[in-house]
Amino acid sequence: MSETLFSNVKGFLAAKRALDAAAAEVLCDNMMREFPSFVVEKGVRQPDATLDAVYAAAARAHPHMVVVCSHLLKEAGITDGAAEVRLPTGEKLMVDDAHAFTRLTLPALKGRARAEEKVKNDYNHNASRLVDVVRASIVCDAETQLAGVARALERLASRDDAEPISQLELPESENVEALDGLCEKFRVSGFAVVAANRLKKTCPRFTVARLKNRFATPLYNGYRDALYNIQIFLEDGTYHVCELQLHLAAVVAHKKRSHGFYEFFRSFFGGNMAAVDDRMRLLAALDGGHDSLAEAVAAACAAGDARQLATLGNLLAMLGEWDHAVSVLTARIDAIESSDVTFLCFAANLRVERAKTLFKATRFAEAEAEAISVRDELRQSHGQRHAETLRCSCVLASALAATGRYEQALAIFSEALTAQEATLGPDALETNETLSQQVLCLDKMGRKAEAEPLYTRIIAWRTERLGPNHADTLSSISNYGYLLAALGRLDAAATQNELAHDRALRTFGHGHELTKRTAADLANVYLQVGREDEAMQLFLTLDA
Repeated sequence: MSETLFSNVKGFLAAKRALDAAAAEVLCDNMMREFPSFVVEKGVRQPDATLDAVYAAAARAHPHMVVVCSHLLKEAGITDGAAEVRLPTGEKLMVDDAHAFTRLTLPALKGRARAEEKVKNDYNHNASRLVDVVRASIVCDAETQLAGVARALERLASRDDAEPISQLELPESENVEALDGLCEKFRVSGFAVVAANRLKKTCPRFTVARLKNRFATPLYNGYRDALYNIQIFLEDGTYHVCELQLHLAAVVAHKKRSHGFYEFFRSFFGGNMAAVDDRMRLLAALDGGHDSLAEAVAAACAAGDARQLATLGNLLAMLGEWDHAVSVLTARIDAIESSDVTFLCFAANLRVERAKTLFKATRFAEAEAEAISVRDELRQSHGQRHAETLRCSCVLASALAATGRYEQALAIFSEALTAQEATLGPDALETNETLSQQVLCLDKMGRKAEAEPLYTRIIAWRTERLGPNHADTLSSISNYGYLLAALGRLDAAATQNELAHDRALRTFGHGHELTKRTAADLANVYLQVGREDEAMQLFLTLDA
């Protein structure tokens, strides 16, 4: 791990501790724990299937979200939604260098370009999952205010006297421009303000479809808020789902410190937000005040805590710190002293994992020796076609291929693949991992025509199981393009490499290693088909 990376780990953990301490001061009564997270049984969806329909409903629901929020503030005893939020020090809580947070923020509808990108990349073109076109946020000073807003939501959502809203039509004489100051303060459209004024005496009928109470269960970085999805009922009997976030000023103030570290790791790990969050949670477990990664690993191995070692091993694997990962696996294996068969089987599994990790650390001779030893033991105890025996055989084959012994490796891969297809099935993860290694082996041996139809099978499986933008899927597509180019099918190769690079760029960004690799593969194909200018532009991005 580079010094920059470990420095960011330490900074992230320090920021998390500071945020946890600040939260402990202002959330000492745990009042928000009385509001458990939930989601309605049918899930949170818009009733509309297309993005145009979602936006049409959002435009009708937006002014009524203004009314709902104004009633929430009133019920919670917050008198001025337009007031700027100040910290106990008297300083303004700033959104950015030019704008301060207000008690209530009601932006215009979510930008259409961003919505289209989110529907395409995050929701698989399903526009009904987009539930934050209309959104608002309330920033509170104290735990009592937070609980007051949460209770107000419960009271207003269950009122029997609330009526479905009716269609609003503004007369031509309505002077929307006169409301510019108020619109700027609340960041809403003039139409929404005028419409809200018409409806402010009664609260529209709504229900709460989902609550993510992250005051009760904080995020990986210690951040706490509450996210509500509200269904506002429209005049035609349908509804529109909006988003409301509740924040605590003291927590928001500390969030900024950790956000820079989050962005660093988001770029480092790549992938979607859920994947980044999973990895960040593991980072939070690496909290021991050590000055270097080697020191942290040595301390964990000496302590011998099985759970901590397992967590640390997962993190090291994600970071690509294979030598340290080998040390952690060795400590876990050494800690297993029981003669119980279950524990001995677990030790064998860990030894297979250590052989695989030695291979990834490019310690091929050690990986080969470990794999042979464990495979022979597993054949005796589990049988020739047991899943763990076959996995160990594949590690051995990988070590052989890495040292140029392709014929031996291919024979082992082929035998393992036949057994895995018969025992695990053709769609099993292990089967497809072996198939992928077999294809790479055939490619290295120059048997590209044999490898070509197998690539399409791998890409189809990874697209379905891992997703079209997963790193492994994109690597396979780029490798397939490289193989097609070697077979002289340059137009088909360009199509595959363009697809891989475009998806990598949108998913991981310019600086990610996969993006750079797909750019290089595409540039090489462009050179072969005479598109030198485009190739040069791609090569320039590799140094950016």
